[in-house]
Amino acid sequence: MLFSACGFNKASQTKIDIENNEIDLSQQLKGEWETVCVLTPYSTSEDAFKLMGVEYDADTKSRIGSSDSISLLVTIQNGEVVGHHEVNRGNVDFATLGAGCYPRTESTFTFETSSSSGRSEVIQKQR
Repeated sequence: MLFSACGFNKASQTKIDIENNEIDLSQQLKGEWETVCVLTPYSTSEDAFKLMGVEYDADTKSRIGSSDSISLLVTIQNGEVVGHHEVNRGNVDFATLGAGCYPRTESTFTFETSSSSGRSEVIQKQR
């Protein structure tokens, strides 16, 4: 498996800092990576492959497949998974953004309160 060779263990629990209603993942997720992918609650390894185009064992490396309390951020460099981070939805609810992948240069998001639901939502910042 690709991630076994890299020595990946379980996804780390990561707290995301919000400054001025903005989240800049390029600054907060350390290491070399070119793409970050958001997996939403109950995503499986098959969902991860369909989204990211690379093998990732979400079923054993994270609680994402069985928990609605987290979102999973997976970082990719040169077609390989180089990091994975569980983010508690009470910290930042990336599930409102939906599953998707973003280049590092477009990994800044705003944190807004929805007028319809009153819930805080993550929205990709337009450049």
